[in-house]
Amino acid sequence: MRNTTQPNTVTGTTATGGLPISLNQFARALDRTPCTIWRWRKLGWIREEDILNLASKPYISAAGVELFLRHRASGNLGVAQLHQFEVNVC
Repeated sequence: MRNTTQPNTVTGTTATGGLPISLNQFARALDRTPCTIWRWRKLGWIREEDILNLASKPYISAAGVELFLRHRASGNLGVAQLHQFEVNVC
């Protein structure tokens, strides 16, 4: 059963406690689909060295979350670019 008392947001290492989180959980926190996260990985917006494979499931490191959020907040990803790839085709 899902814990509904915690907010569904990602704010970097403080939210994850320095621990990696699953890419599906990361996608839900950003209100995106796993397909969008996959596209961002292919575009290099999420670095492959920040992706961990634990028990055959992809996780993103806390440092990777923090880096992505920092780039998104500074506008390095570009809003037009960010929304260009959010078509849910999966």
